[in-house]
Amino acid sequence: MKFDPNCVREILLTLEDQPYGVHLSVPTLAASIKNFSEDEISYCCLKLAEADYIDISTVDMVGSLVPGIKSVNDITFYGHEFLNNIRDDGIWKNVKSIGSQIGSTSISSLSQIATSVLSELIRHHFGF
Repeated sequence: MKFDPNCVREILLTLEDQPYGVHLSVPTLAASIKNFSEDEISYCCLKLAEADYIDISTVDMVGSLVPGIKSVNDITFYGHEFLNNIRDDGIWKNVKSIGSQIGSTSISSLSQIATSVLSELIRHHFGF
């Protein structure tokens, strides 16, 4: 399955809007994110959990090598940092464009690009 950075951003934005302590099932999360399938959301959630950007609870699925997601619990500190760097639509568009141009849209690459874009904006606006 393809790792879609836009799905990642939508998941993080949706989770951030949830009240503290609310755990979501993938179908509930998918109902809030219209442009991606439940499978795409589930896959991205698993990858975000592997990257320590979100916390999930998993359950072993009979006949599957991949665990199922019991609940999506919260955004981690690292997830909040990443989201805060890509929250702005203009910055996100710029980050994706640079990632596409260099041929890397991994979450670590996008995170580094976002940090660089923000650093450049700070230098441009404040002369640092």
